[in-house]
Amino acid sequence: MSWCDHPNKKGWENLTEIQTRYPWFKVYDVGDSVYAIFEPDNWQSVISYLIVGSNKALLFDTGMGLDSIQAVVRQLTPLPLSVIIRHGD
Repeated sequence: MSWCDHPNKKGWENLTEIQTRYPWFKVYDVGDSVYAIFEPDNWQSVISYLIVGSNKALLFDTGMGLDSIQAVVRQLTPLPLSVIIRHGD
């Protein structure tokens, strides 16, 4: 089994997967307008979170940059977006 052939995260089997046009990401509705944006084919298993409010949205972490997380976010919400980067130099 390679690192790309792993199952979903433990405990996520009951979450609703949101289909997007970007196969690099798997998006899950975790409730209360919060989405987990998962990069399952990255060996670090990167997870970003999108929190959508009534007037704006917050993206917690921007992922690895191997595909456009902005495009995924824009598919989920058109609201103005703030970003928190949790990794950086």
